[in-house]
Amino acid sequence: MNENGRILWIDATRILAIFGVVLLHTAAPYLDKFEGNATADWNTANIIDAITRPSVPLFFMVSGALLIERSIGISQLKPRLKRLIVPLLAWSIIYLIMRAITEPNFNLVILLVQAPLMPVMYHLWFLYALIGIYLCLPLVAPAIQAASPMQLRYGLGLWVLASAMLPTFEWISGAKSSIELSTMAGFMGYMVMGHVLAKAPRPSRKQAFAAMASIGIGYGITVFGTIIMTVHQGKFFGKFYDYLSPNVMLFSAGVFVIMRVVFEGRQSRLAKGLSDLSFGIYLCHVAVRAVVAVLLDVRGWGVSGIVPYAVLTFAISAIGVFVVRRLGLAKILAP
Repeated sequence: MNENGRILWIDATRILAIFGVVLLHTAAPYLDKFEGNATADWNTANIIDAITRPSVPLFFMVSGALLIERSIGISQLKPRLKRLIVPLLAWSIIYLIMRAITEPNFNLVILLVQAPLMPVMYHLWFLYALIGIYLCLPLVAPAIQAASPMQLRYGLGLWVLASAMLPTFEWISGAKSSIELSTMAGFMGYMVMGHVLAKAPRPSRKQAFAAMASIGIGYGITVFGTIIMTVHQGKFFGKFYDYLSPNVMLFSAGVFVIMRVVFEGRQSRLAKGLSDLSFGIYLCHVAVRAVVAVLLDVRGWGVSGIVPYAVLTFAISAIGVFVVRRLGLAKILAP
């Protein structure tokens, strides 16, 4: 930590994650346009989207690195949940209005009935996932804090088995596993992995090379696995994009370690500022993308416009969140 209690590599990781999410949502629409063969445009979109796959896992890992070490009792849940639920409600209303304006078959009643259990806009699922994880932390965090290094490795091994390996084997074999490991599955594993990797000694050069190798392997499997299976099936195949797939787990762990190697011990006021805006950017960027698309007719940009479109969306979102915070609306719209 620096003198302000900030951890730069954590801030930098959060910034990388939020830009990755914006880039992901910008590239994704091109992937469903597969029409029997992998065109140059489709391959470009796949290459770009695949590189963003660690973004959401990195958010969970950052949360685990920051939260699990703290003493989180049931009494501390209320302010943490409020920080999620209030902006979730506010942005759900905003996105409901946006969808009512833009969608001809919009059904407000159905969406309102479903809203307590599922998001009204696709990216808000992350907040629902965090709410569930936060509810479990008072029980899970003390157990993780008290666990030995061997127990933590064992737990992470079970998580990889339950969340990634068994589902992959089920897909390959066509058989449904009767082994009951659902308790160990889900995004909580990324929280634990973030805690373990952040608490470990600074990575050695050998570990940094291993992390780079895991990035290369994870990314390669994501890109080429998606190409091969998409061509084979004749339509977009997204299993290799799953956040809980073995390749994305490997990719995400490698990126987390490398971010620590590169940024640990450094200082940056800009990184702190952008990191503080990241949650607000996550909440608003889908609306900003929609407005930018209308004003600038980004469809005409084609696949070559994916990165510029994402950069523009990110910049406008960051400025918007900064202004909203200056207006005193941070607790409602941009915590």
